[in-house]
This record gives sequence, structure tokens and C-alpha cells, in this order.
Amino acid sequence: MIKESLEQAGLSKNETKVYVALLPLGSATAGELISKAAIPRSKIYVVLDRLIEKGLASFVAKGKTRYFQASPPYHLKEILEKKEEAIKIQKQEIEKIIPKLVEMQKTGYEEQKATLFEGIKGVKAAVTDIINTLRKGNSYDVFTMGEELEKEDVMLFFRWYHTQRAKKGIGVRLITNKNVSRVMRKYHMYPLMKLRISEQIMPTGIFIYADKVLTLIWGEKPIAVIIKSKLLNQRYREFFENMWAVARAQ
Repeated sequence: MIKESLEQAGLSKNETKVYVALLPLGSATAGELISKAAIPRSKIYVVLDRLIEKGLASFVAKGKTRYFQASPPYHLKEILEKKEEAIKIQKQEIEKIIPKLVEMQKTGYEEQKATLFEGIKGVKAAVTDIINTLRKGNSYDVFTMGEELEKEDVMLFFRWYHTQRAKKGIGVRLITNKNVSRVMRKYHMYPLMKLRISEQIMPTGIFIYADKVLTLIWGEKPIAVIIKSKLLNQRYREFFENMWAVARAQ
């Protein structure tokens, strides 16, 4: 119990052993303490010097021999008071730098979020985000939709959308599957558009722009999901570039 309390107060195990051994001896040489405290000879003077620095021991030299004695236990309170003062100062220093650390965290933190859009109006709002996010001269990449591109409502939707996109001067690169390439060339070619055809299996209805990825699914009730994520966007861009390099121009 005593040794545990001393260690909690800041003494090491060896310092505790030597101090507890020194108290009843009154005065003792280093050799006497080695056997009494049961610590290695190589460590005894290091431990005694630390106790002296902490004010828990002192010595008297008689000839070439030093006799060590323990300071009154009341000095332990002074150690704790110094420790409390040091903690108080450390706390004040930490409080000063916390705002800077928080700012550093904000700088390195990437906000990620997903937004769901439903129905024709919702999908229009989703793809309009591309136009609103990008500027004239910018471009984005698309893995086109599949067989639904032949549907009349899909054709009307993209005619409306690409008219708005072209007016703003935004370019687009598209990769389509060979199975729907005929429909793309016949009904879905607009200004500022580059198309390549791939024979490989690929995702469909994926729009890659800015730091976002938009997924468009045209079912009985069209839905779109915009995911804001630099990491996801980067992964899709890398995949798109690899596909673009091997796809053939239309």
C-alpha cells in the first residue's frame, strides 16, 4: 500500500525501494542500501541522486564515504504540490493550443455526404448540380446509362439537360457500352461532347465531376444519388481514365 502510494506520487519502483529502506536506517552507505533495498549495484547511485534532486534524501561525506539519510516524509507533499503546479501549467498551455489543433483537424478533414433525389423533378435538380458546380471551360466524365437510353422520356430529359450544359460551355467525355452505342450516336450526341465505345463491362449512369459522384437510375420512378467525397471521386476518375485509354472513338 505504501509503495503503491509513493509510486502514484511520482517515484519510480527503485526510488520507492531505496526511500522506504532508508527511512528506518537513519543513515546508511550505498553498499548497505544495495542489500536492504534489493536493487542492482549499478543503479544505486543513480537512484540516490534522483531522490536527492526530489528533496527526499541527503548525504554527509565522512572521508571518502558518503552516508545517506532520508528527508522527512512531509517533503512528499511538496512533490505532489509541485506536480499539481506543473499539471496546472501544462493544462494552461494545452488550452492555448487547442484552437490551433482544431483548425488543423478541420483543414485535413474531408466532409463526406450523400444526397438522394427522387422523381423527375428530383433528378433534374441532381443533374443541375453539375451545371451549377462547374464553370465555362470545365468538363466532367460519364459512364452512360444502358438500354433505358432508348426510352422517349429519357431522350427528352437529356435533350433538356445537354441544352443547358452546352449553353454554359461545359464539356463532357462519355464512355458507352457497344450494345447501346448506336442509340447514343443517333439520339444523344450534343455540342462539347466526346464519346468513346467500350466492349468491357462497366458501371452505368455514373457522372464524375468536381469532388462528387452522381449515380442516376432510371426506373419506374427515377432516382439520383450525389455523393460528395474526394476519395470516391478520385477512384472513379482513375477508373474512367483507364477505360478511356482503351475505348475506341465513335
